[in-house]
Amino acid sequence: MTKRSSRMALLLPMLLALPGGAREPAALCTGLPLPAPLGPKEFRGVLDSVAAGWNGDRPEAAALCFAETAVYLEPPDRQRYQGRAALLEFFAASVRPARPDRMRWHGVSFDSTRQTGFGEYTYRGRQNYHGVAVVRLDRGLIRSWREYQYGSPLQWEEFVGQSR
Repeated sequence: MTKRSSRMALLLPMLLALPGGAREPAALCTGLPLPAPLGPKEFRGVLDSVAAGWNGDRPEAAALCFAETAVYLEPPDRQRYQGRAALLEFFAASVRPARPDRMRWHGVSFDSTRQTGFGEYTYRGRQNYHGVAVVRLDRGLIRSWREYQYGSPLQWEEFVGQSR
């Protein structure tokens, strides 16, 4: 069995089929390390899993995407959470009431060799935030999340304007 086929054999049971062939993104994150590096599609699945947890009032689903020792940071320590337990508390405090559009990814890119990627996002909490998260994975779990964000009442399309 090749490295890629063994990775897919491990991931496929975690991707639950939904009507119309859609996949449940939260099924990708189990809190357990994977034996092989992820590719761009799986990375997007991890980000979608975090968003699904935030959007659906399921903080534990979002937290399971992070390593036990993960660091979540908005430099220079504006927000800082160390470890999955701290992240679970953070997510639990920020998911109510559930909103299907609380966290939305716009553009995502991933370097499979370095297991590092980023995503542009909109987060709706006490106010709208638009930002970029730089994410580093370790065995399929988020090891570090560093975000840069701006509060803005504008919708994403207006916020990015002609740079879109």
